[in-house]
Amino acid sequence: MNSSRKQKRGDLGVISDFLERPLGSVMNILERPIDTFRDFLKESPLVDIAETEKEVNVRVEVPGLSQDELSVSYSEGVLTVSGEKKEEKERKTEEEAFQECRFSSFKKEISLGENLNWENSKASYSNGVLKILIPKKEAQTSKSVKINIE
Repeated sequence: MNSSRKQKRGDLGVISDFLERPLGSVMNILERPIDTFRDFLKESPLVDIAETEKEVNVRVEVPGLSQDELSVSYSEGVLTVSGEKKEEKERKTEEEAFQECRFSSFKKEISLGENLNWENSKASYSNGVLKILIPKKEAQTSKSVKINIE
C-alpha cells in the first residue's frame, strides 16, 4: 500500500493494516490443506463404471500417461489401476546448470465382485482414456430336483 493512501485513511488505515496481516497468515495456513486436497484430486483419475447384462465397462481418465506407465490387475474381486509418471528436465549452459525432477503416481482400487470372467477381460488405451471390458460369468442355471420324503 502506498504512503499517500495510508495518509488519506488515517489511523483507521493503520489499524486495519495491523489486523489484516495476522488474518492473512491464518488464511494461508487454512488454505494449505485445501490446496493439498485439490492437488490430490488432480492426481486421482476419474472413473466411470457401466454395467450391462453381459459385461462391466470401466473407463478411467489418465491424461498425460503413456500405455507403458499404466498397470491394470485383478485380485479377489478388486480391480486395481495404477500409474507412474517420471520426468527429468536438464538444462546446462556456460552460466548455469538446472535440473528438475517430477514424479507422480496414483493407485485406484475398484471393488467389482467375484461374478466376473476376469480371464477374458480386455483393456485398451487411447487419447488418455483407459477402457477395461470385463465379461460377466454365465449364470449357473439351477435345475430343480424332487427330493422324496421317506
